[in-house]
Amino acid sequence: QDIPFSEEGLGLMHNSELADSLGNLMHRATNITQKYCGGVVPDVEALPSFDVLRLIRDTAAAFDNNGLQDAAMATLTAVKDTNKFLTEMAPWHIKADPTKGVTEDDAARKRQVVCRSVLDAMYMLAHFLCPFIPDGAAKMFEKLSTGPVPITALKPDFTNLKPGTAIKVGEVLYAKVEKEVVVVKPVFPVDIRIGKIVSVKEHPEAETLFILDVDVGEPAPRQLCAGLRGQGKYEPAELQDRAVCVLLNLKPAEFKGVKSEGMVLVGDQKKPKLQGLLAPADTSVPPGTKVEAEGADTEVVPNMDLKTFQGLGLKVLEGLAVKFKKVHALTAGGHKIVAERVKENSDVK
Repeated sequence: QDIPFSEEGLGLMHNSELADSLGNLMHRATNITQKYCGGVVPDVEALPSFDVLRLIRDTAAAFDNNGLQDAAMATLTAVKDTNKFLTEMAPWHIKADPTKGVTEDDAARKRQVVCRSVLDAMYMLAHFLCPFIPDGAAKMFEKLSTGPVPITALKPDFTNLKPGTAIKVGEVLYAKVEKEVVVVKPVFPVDIRIGKIVSVKEHPEAETLFILDVDVGEPAPRQLCAGLRGQGKYEPAELQDRAVCVLLNLKPAEFKGVKSEGMVLVGDQKKPKLQGLLAPADTSVPPGTKVEAEGADTEVVPNMDLKTFQGLGLKVLEGLAVKFKKVHALTAGGHKIVAERVKENSDVK
């Protein structure tokens, strides 16, 4: 089975194990050495923060069995143990206390012991991290001004670093990876244009239809069949010269021998039955202006069928503004598309 992988998981592991744990520990170790030891390895005894010999055995056994993750996790556990050691020893809290017989020299030496212990721990851990983060390990050796040795030559009593060796603080080993917020915009798959009705006549074979010529900014007007005749709809005089919204990427249709090259959009109220044209709030918006959905990407689907269009869920909402997916207002030329006559929550058809 393949090792499971995701970019999000990689980022979380980087931040947790490399930035927060290892990187932070290395930075704290060099900073406290700068503060309490003059920036050099102090000449004091050390205390172990993890079992070096056990780590050698565990990582060797893991590598012998091709257990790379086991070897890495064993090393990172030692990093966590050292972090815990530093936090519990808290050299920043070690101070002289005459009431307990702790002189300033005693306190200074205790702080130096902690520094020496953590520095040596970081030096040894860099060896075990080499197979996994060679560049990071090299930076650790550079900060400690001491090169690597064979792992079998490491001293388990935490006395590997030579007293007086200069320690470099520098930049943190690993900065946190900030999660990029990707905003996925919805796709608005329609080509809706502002049109102007230039002629209106009744369909001779269909009593609910008008035949309209509509200027949509093209060289010649488009002929459309519109179901705007009848009760609760429109009279011819009400349509002449009106600004309308026209769906252009609808699959061409023919109604009783008359070709229709698009669809005039209306708000469709159910109770009482009523329809109202859609148009820009400023009716001076010129024919041919594209209608867009705010916050959505327009990617026109050619020859869209009516069922697909109706499934988009365009609605007439508050203030009779028309919205896509209930949040993306339709606009043309910077002006909102609104319906007339119908109530809020009417569908668009």
